[in-house]
Amino acid sequence: MADQNLTILYIFTLTGDGDGVDDIIIPISSFQANQRSGSPSYLAVVIPDIGYADDIAARLNGDLVINMVKLVDGSEAENEEILRANLESVRLDEGGVNQSITLSGHKQKTYTPKTVALEDVIYKSVTDDKRRYRCAVPNINLCPGDTATYDGDSFTVELITYTVNDGQHQIEIAEIDA
Repeated sequence: MADQNLTILYIFTLTGDGDGVDDIIIPISSFQANQRSGSPSYLAVVIPDIGYADDIAARLNGDLVINMVKLVDGSEAENEEILRANLESVRLDEGGVNQSITLSGHKQKTYTPKTVALEDVIYKSVTDDKRRYRCAVPNINLCPGDTATYDGDSFTVELITYTVNDGQHQIEIAEIDA
């Protein structure tokens, strides 16, 4: 989407069905993830408000879920789950000024391979004939095992690394070993 009025939001949900409670949407300041093919993916979210500690404690058997929402001219154009992991770790951090909760976990998922054209590419690196691309905007449709294409290149995606915070949101796509 090359629309000038595009806004991207990331919505974090902690599921509660495993604990017999409702899902809860919790504001986050950042998340990091490594989405892999053939091994568990990793997801960590940072919640800048320890006031959610009791809500989290009630959902210790839940899933961490990140949805990416694309708004065009303020209206929702897409809303898709991009990452999911089992809640495995809860860390509370308290400093002199700031407090936060970090939730993290892993989950293995099988994807159906497809071909996806990379968009919003901002960087390319080649090391030992293995390609890496960085994109300014995560692609909802890109998964590990897919064939990524860009500017005449075509390769199988092994790893997708997400780095999202208030100041940036990008993904790095790494090629699978042949």
